[in-house]
Amino acid sequence: MAYIVFTKYCVRYAIVETGLGGRLDVTNYINSLICGVGSISLDHCSILGCKIEEITFEKIGVIKKKIPIIVSFQNNIVRNIFRKYLYYNKTPFYLINNFYAKINKMFLGLKGEYQRENALLALTIIEKIGLKISKGVIKIGLKSVYWPGRYEVINRKFPILLDGAHNKNGIKLLLMNINNNIKYANQPVIIVFGLTKGHNIKNNIVMWKNYVKEICFIIITKSKHKYALSPLVIEQFFRDYKYNVIVKINLFNAIEWALLKTKKLKSLLVILGSLYLVGEVKNILLQD
Repeated sequence: MAYIVFTKYCVRYAIVETGLGGRLDVTNYINSLICGVGSISLDHCSILGCKIEEITFEKIGVIKKKIPIIVSFQNNIVRNIFRKYLYYNKTPFYLINNFYAKINKMFLGLKGEYQRENALLALTIIEKIGLKISKGVIKIGLKSVYWPGRYEVINRKFPILLDGAHNKNGIKLLLMNINNNIKYANQPVIIVFGLTKGHNIKNNIVMWKNYVKEICFIIITKSKHKYALSPLVIEQFFRDYKYNVIVKINLFNAIEWALLKTKKLKSLLVILGSLYLVGEVKNILLQD
């Protein structure tokens, strides 16, 4: 349907994101002008595989011969796979470097250091396809961009941070950014957590406490989405770790309990694990 609309209205440039993986994704049907690949980590393991090599194989499936590809920061394993595959296919390959020299001085509307990586990927794509966009317009765009549920802060009598991070690397980066933020670095944290099916639960929860000062409680709950994972299933994976875990099947009750504890402990309330969960929590908070 999207391609029909793009054709009907003679869209000159369409930004198309893969839904899942890449190799077998429906978006791989089109002949792209250029391809960009963000940071690759373990995610959707039940479909894409449980090893970083397997997931990378699915991602490189979007690559087409002689079509340039821009690759964001990757670990050595992923980077080497890309180099070999791209060399074999004679594909122009650009690995983003000099990250801080290019982007560190820019003001972004989206919070979190990882968003700077995404911004640099976008800017590099613009540069490589030869789009003539003034620095002033780019500056306004980066400053004004807004993505609900991504490091989004709702200020009540205390801050509530919502983020749809749902894999190990995403949650790690989120917690590191909280710890590096002068506003929140010394605050204890209460986490409301829920996942959808298909994610590696154990990988998601390993070593959370290493990235923030103190986790007071983790409240496990679920959204109303049909693929939301049962809190009772998630709770089993927390038993090997010394967290104070509370299970609340009903999301409204979970938020109500979390708000009371956050106010009492003067902590930072963090909602994470699923954009479906974050969206429902946001509706609850805005109606209150």
